[in-house]
Amino acid sequence: MSRIKGKYLKRMREERGYSHRAFAELIYTSKSSLQRWEKTYLPDNDAVIVRIAEVLGMSREAFVRAASAPRMPDDGMTPDERAEAKFGLKGLKNVALIACLSVLGAMLVMTVMMIFFLVTA
Repeated sequence: MSRIKGKYLKRMREERGYSHRAFAELIYTSKSSLQRWEKTYLPDNDAVIVRIAEVLGMSREAFVRAASAPRMPDDGMTPDERAEAKFGLKGLKNVALIACLSVLGAMLVMTVMMIFFLVTA
């Protein structure tokens, strides 16, 4: 069985308005276990997955299929913002900007020096 990401479980729980404690009681587990699963993966325990699916009003197969389907993030970020968050491109953009400004600054200094030497010669 492929691993089921806990983010899907969290989204489904929140959509249905369950608190951690209330949902944990419905699936016969502890609140801390549920919180851990939502941050990582669901356990490879078929009984737990079946119980979660029942509480969510789904079949086990539908739950596993939906949880395993690739989804585009729905976080309200643009693709550029998502890339910044994922790969830290913002920092690289700043480094490139600093490098460009340094080159421009050096060129400006050289231009001023050349003008100075032309005027004084």
